[in-house]
Amino acid sequence: PGRRAASAPAAGVATDAAEPARHQAATSGRWRLAWRGWADGLAMTARLPLAAAMAGLVALGGAFASLMFFALGAAAHAHYVDADALAAFLASSRAIVGVVAVVVQLVLAPRWLGRLGTGRALQVAPAGAVLAALALAIDPLLAVAVVAQGQAKILDAAVETPAEKMALALLPEAQRGRVGAVIDGAAKRGGAMLGAGLAALLVATPRLLFLVTAVLAAGWWAWAVRLGRRLPALAVAQVTTSAAAAPVVAADRRTLGLLLRELDGPAPDRAAAALAAIHGQRGFDAGPALVRALAGLLEAPATDPAMVLALASAATTVLT
Repeated sequence: PGRRAASAPAAGVATDAAEPARHQAATSGRWRLAWRGWADGLAMTARLPLAAAMAGLVALGGAFASLMFFALGAAAHAHYVDADALAAFLASSRAIVGVVAVVVQLVLAPRWLGRLGTGRALQVAPAGAVLAALALAIDPLLAVAVVAQGQAKILDAAVETPAEKMALALLPEAQRGRVGAVIDGAAKRGGAMLGAGLAALLVATPRLLFLVTAVLAAGWWAWAVRLGRRLPALAVAQVTTSAAAAPVVAADRRTLGLLLRELDGPAPDRAAAALAAIHGQRGFDAGPALVRALAGLLEAPATDPAMVLALASAATTVLT
């Protein structure tokens, strides 16, 4: 009994000594799992052209938003000497912008997205950013800074973010979560960190900060314009790839409308392949659209025979 009584404290000491090692191993395992998930998400985003283009767009938008925030702070600091008055001004302006953004998102954004389409909607916030940054660089008044930062926040929340979500809806559901996490996390926060770093270097020279903000806004707008032009082809390629990889494709009305418009473009065979792949899903009948596209292609004065064969093959697959 004496030996057992003596061994009990020793066992407790051994258990207490092993506990930190087990905790460290569990923590290390969780970090490895999290890092593997992020690495897989980054690799998946880099592999998908549509996702990679969206990541670049979001990163530039995050950098501009961060720079514009510091630009507003610099302009407000030059106007308000008292710290309490400065804090009250920034808080009130942020609250007003938030309320306006919600109203615009609920009332106006659906109409804008329906009329502009996803590609053009993605260009609205960058175009507004260019105008606002140029106005701030030309005349760095506090009122100009407030309007510039306010419209950037409103357009980003009410137009840019919904358009980005619509574009990412073209991705398969199995990929959408990881890619969305990378875009909303690494891309957006990485861009914001880049903007904050630039602002930290330039905050002592507000005029140069405003000029750099305008240059970054121009780069964001140029990226958005290029993406808007490439979006139909990227969408068709993504839907085609998704249909080949999985039997079910999340094809909403906007996606179908994008594909149907692509049938009238210079490469209708790509849209035909996508429409043939999603034919019959959610009651969608691709037959009439493919037949009309084939008839129009045959009536054209100069037609690529390979394109006609591709379109005819897709129509035959659907109709039979």
